[in-house]
Amino acid sequence: MIYQIFLPKFGANIESGTVVEWLKKENEPVTKGQTIALIETSKAVFELEAEESGTLKKILAGEGEEVAFNQTIGIIAGAEDDITETLAAIRAKKTDRSAEFVREMDRGVFDAKPAGQNISERKMTPAARRLVRENKIGKDVLSGTQKDVIEEKDILALAGAGQVYIYGASTGCKQIMEILKSGRKYKVLGIIDDNAEFHGRRIENYEVMGGFDWLKKKYEENPDFGVMIASHSTNREKIYDRIKENMPDLKLPPIIDERAILLSGVKVGESSLIEAGVILGQEVEIGKNVILNLGVKISHNSVVGDHSHVALGVSMSAAVVVGKNVFIGAGAAINPAVSIGENSMISPATAVLHDIPENVIVNGVPGKIVGESKRGKQ
Repeated sequence: MIYQIFLPKFGANIESGTVVEWLKKENEPVTKGQTIALIETSKAVFELEAEESGTLKKILAGEGEEVAFNQTIGIIAGAEDDITETLAAIRAKKTDRSAEFVREMDRGVFDAKPAGQNISERKMTPAARRLVRENKIGKDVLSGTQKDVIEEKDILALAGAGQVYIYGASTGCKQIMEILKSGRKYKVLGIIDDNAEFHGRRIENYEVMGGFDWLKKKYEENPDFGVMIASHSTNREKIYDRIKENMPDLKLPPIIDERAILLSGVKVGESSLIEAGVILGQEVEIGKNVILNLGVKISHNSVVGDHSHVALGVSMSAAVVVGKNVFIGAGAAINPAVSIGENSMISPATAVLHDIPENVIVNGVPGKIVGESKRGKQ
């Protein structure tokens, strides 16, 4: 299979576009529906999606190059396919543009219609159309805008969602991206990390933009975005506190996997991370900047304090109170109505049968105090 990437017609009066950036390099694999390039027109910047899976064998229009509508800008093919003849045909301007291309040529935008017409007749960028499709956003929501060209940011605003940066170019960054794929309606603008060595790198096509100072400058220019913190443990708390001190109005939305189960009356504080498989019973309260890893189970009327981290598979019975900045290791079990003091650490697989004071380490079955915790001093 050899598939030519044609510049689609982004609007009735748009005859060309400029390649802003290729998000894939030559000989890298691409997946159908994946954004592979950004194209700028006189109206907006559009995301160009791959129409077939394969390998990006050739880029024919470089970044900054203006390209006419219908022109071939790249080739997707199988890893072993020989594209020599296709390249020759393109260069000789003998490319066949009927069949598959005609079927797909207008996919980037609906035919132009005056604002106020049926939403299916309005202009919509590929990214906006994909967001509508994936999140099953209805026409009643879409009718809330009268723009000539509906963009992804418009869909996010109409759906009550927003745009975010992810803070931390770590494995936690990929965790958040996985959660967002589960159905959260957020647009990732990029990644923030204080390590300058990471700046300019990409993680799943998202660029590491800069560090804290870069983020603060963006906030001062336009604070209409949010931040999701990817770091773990005490470093996460330091980032949170620094943001609150320097950018008090910056949105720090909770990050909740759609595959978690939250029963009635559950409250989740800002910047908290709740992964897939978590079950929260009625009236559970989760504080600010908390982490609940895969499969955590917390029964009704329990409380988890700010900045605490509850690891993989922890089971917490009813009416448990966990203080601020507590760490509970994987597989631990907490008895009903137990209180755990702030800054304490519960070792993996520990059975907590009684109240635990502040600033201690607990280990064993049953759990016993075995040392002093340093979490409050880091």
